[in-house]
This record gives sequence, structure tokens and C-alpha cells, in this order.
Amino acid sequence: MRPDVTGDKPLLYLYPGEVLVTPDPVVISTLLGSCVAVCLWDEQRKIGGMNHVVYPGTTDPAKLTTQYANAATFILYEELLKAGAGKKRLTARIFGGANRLILADSRRDSISAGPQNIEVTIKVLRKLNIPLINQDTGGSRGRKILFDVSSGKIFMEYLHGHEVFQQEIELTHGTLAPNVEPKASPATASVSLKPVHPYHLIAIGASTGGPDALLEVLKRLPDHLPGIVMSLHMPAGFTKEYARRLNQSSAIQVREAVHGEWIAPGTAWLAPGNRHLRVVHTDGKYKIELDDGPPVNHHRPSVNVMFESVAQVARHHAIGVILTGMGNDGAKGLLAMKQAGAKTIGQNEATCVVYGMPREAHACGAVDRELPLDQISSAIEGLMK
Repeated sequence: MRPDVTGDKPLLYLYPGEVLVTPDPVVISTLLGSCVAVCLWDEQRKIGGMNHVVYPGTTDPAKLTTQYANAATFILYEELLKAGAGKKRLTARIFGGANRLILADSRRDSISAGPQNIEVTIKVLRKLNIPLINQDTGGSRGRKILFDVSSGKIFMEYLHGHEVFQQEIELTHGTLAPNVEPKASPATASVSLKPVHPYHLIAIGASTGGPDALLEVLKRLPDHLPGIVMSLHMPAGFTKEYARRLNQSSAIQVREAVHGEWIAPGTAWLAPGNRHLRVVHTDGKYKIELDDGPPVNHHRPSVNVMFESVAQVARHHAIGVILTGMGNDGAKGLLAMKQAGAKTIGQNEATCVVYGMPREAHACGAVDRELPLDQISSAIEGLMK
């Protein structure tokens, strides 16, 4: 079970090479391998920001961007000052810099950029006279960082296959931590410099029998997958508690969807009862939109509405899954996803409570693979390899 560290605050995902500064009460999240993240915070103004450094540095002015350690923290610092942070009030924590990194290009050997990223980042912080009050760097494990900008708290997870080592960190207090790994079983994890798979989104739809089927799928999924959106034919008032139940049984974080929330890896969003869920793409990221439009195929939320929106914005970067359910909702949308280049999976007749929605999707050619329920999770995970 993963604790709900974001509460009702919007979750913003920071991609490699990006910088994000905000005075808003949000949680910034990112995944790190040999990359390094710097979290800067002004406790008095409650303004914070984070960067995601990919490379140690460059001497080419034309390439001096936020991907590089010798530029990213300067840019983060300048943006915070523009937002009203005080030069003498900023404090820093840094994370990441694992010793090994497996590149997406299998023809190249693994490199060890982590120690260089750490070294250059610390030099920049010293040059800017920003106190480094704590760090967790090096080692062989990847890390997931959740930075609550309004409170200054950071929640960190060590990523090792299906295991997660969790630690909550106060940004405003603490002493400099040694560059050591947690006392746990030996691990040799690595995180890729760029995704080794092309998928950004997973969309799952179901109806009759869907609550149990979706639970069966989610509880078998690891927490490092792309963001997941889900629509089930459930009435208003039931989905929040059902999302809580899924969250308690899953490695990933599961939430009832909130209008305007950014979609991030390792989290699943369930459409609220009686509201359509759509995915939109803006500022290079995916975001949830909820609306009270008329029922589609006699349903709100409608699986077709969700699938069709994913087809439009994610195209071949998506995976669509249709589970047990009565009627034909989702068949047309899943076909749109497949025609846009997405990979699609349908639950087979033998394991469905009602073989209606998957049958219609299969009949119209929308399903790439039809599988028993207990094989769907491994099929999704297999597409990531």
C-alpha cells in the first residue's frame, strides 16, 4: 500500500530536463536514476521549485539548457527569485545520482553519470551560497520524489523492482545525510535515461463485474508504470470509497479523479460516479478533465468518452484495456485507440462476469490480444520491456 501523500493537492509531474517553480499548494513528483533533482524552498514565502538534471554539464553555450547540471540550478534559482523568494532564505536538498544507468540504446554500455551530476550540482549550490541541508544521493537504486511545496515536506521512495523503501523528509530541518543506501536487502536497480518503452498512458474501462476485475489487475501492477485512467459504470457516492479500497490493495497510488489534475507515472485515477473523464494534452503533459455532459451509450461516466480522448491525445503512446461488462460501451473508443496506434487488450469470455463489452470490442476488431483476467497485468508490464 502506498500512502496518499498528496491529499487534495494537485500532483505535477516533472520530466527530465524540466524546471518547475510555483507558489501554489501543489506536490511536484519525479523519478530519478543517475539524474539529480534539486529542491529549493523559501520557508517564509512558502515558494518552492525543483529541477531534474540529466547531464553533468556542457561547455557549448548553444546547448546550455535545463538538462545540464551547470545550468539547471542557476535557472531554478533565478525563477524562484522572480517568483518572490528571498536569496538568503532559500535552502536546498538534492536527490538521485545513482551510480549506474542503463541507456535506452542497447548498443551502448551503461554509464556512470550519477556521481558527476552530484558533484557539479553541489558546486553550483556553493557558488550560489544556498545551504544544502540534506541529501540522499548515490547508491544503485532509483528514487521517486514527491515535494509538497506548501509544507516543504519531501516524500522519497527507493525503487527496487516491486519493493519500495519509504522515507518522509522535512525540508526545513535536518543535517547533511551521508551518501549511503538504506539498510535493506542488496539491490541492483537502474532507471533509464529516456523511456525504454513508448507508452505515456494506460486506459482501463469496465462495467458489470468490473470492481473485482479492476482490483485483480491493479494489485498485480508495479508502481513504475505510466499514469492510468479508469472509467467504471458506478453511481455517484461510491467511487471515492472504491478508489480508497484499490489504493489499499495496490502498489500504485489510486485516487478518485479531480478536474484539472496532471497525470503522472505510478498513479491511477478513477472517474467519479456520474461524471465523464477525458484526457487532454497541454504544456507537454496530460491532464484530467471531468464534465457533466449527457450520458453516452446510456452511461456517465462512459468508457467510450475516455478511450476516444486518449486516442486523440496519446495515440500510439497509449495502452487500452477493456474488462468485463454488459453492453457495448468502450468498443468504439477502443477501436479509435487501436486505429491511432495504441496497443489494446480485452478480457476473455471465460473469465468475464458478463462478456458484453469485451465481446463487442473484439467483434469490431478493436482488441489486439484477448487474455484471461489473471494474465492482463503481466501483459501490460510486458509491453514496458
